[in-house]
Amino acid sequence: MVMTREVDTDLRYQTQANRHDPANGIYGDCARTAIACMLEVPRDDVPHFYEFDGDPDFYKKMDAWLRDHGLARVSMAFNGDDGLNSVLSCIGHLNPGLRFLLVGASKTGVNHVVICQDGKIDHDPSITQSGIVGPCEPDGFYWMEFFTPTRFVDGKENRRADIGGD
Repeated sequence: MVMTREVDTDLRYQTQANRHDPANGIYGDCARTAIACMLEVPRDDVPHFYEFDGDPDFYKKMDAWLRDHGLARVSMAFNGDDGLNSVLSCIGHLNPGLRFLLVGASKTGVNHVVICQDGKIDHDPSITQSGIVGPCEPDGFYWMEFFTPTRFVDGKENRRADIGGD
């Protein structure tokens, strides 16, 4: 049974506006929705960074917006061979209470972003609850991302390559 939450009462649990459907010119906005949930702001206050498949500026646009809001993105890759439960368990054990983004492949066959905490997926912003079923394509990694104040960053760009999204 999937539990739903009222968006109006808790901004930590919002649903994306666009399901990824590039054949019809619609690009999923799970990334901006997950960021909005993490920051507890309305989804539409965060730009839709992923404007087309293979957008080479996706991360640059996201990082610039976060920087304008006093934040920097921290990314860590986990080998997909380790399995989703192992990755979640490890991060949850070492970082209790930390909310973070996890990027992996969804059951719809595209890369997707969910919010995790304490060794489990806490919220899937997908319209279809597509979840995470494996590592990202094509790199084979699960990506953990969280935010830190920009004062802890020396101004260098985050080097993670664009991998697409749901």
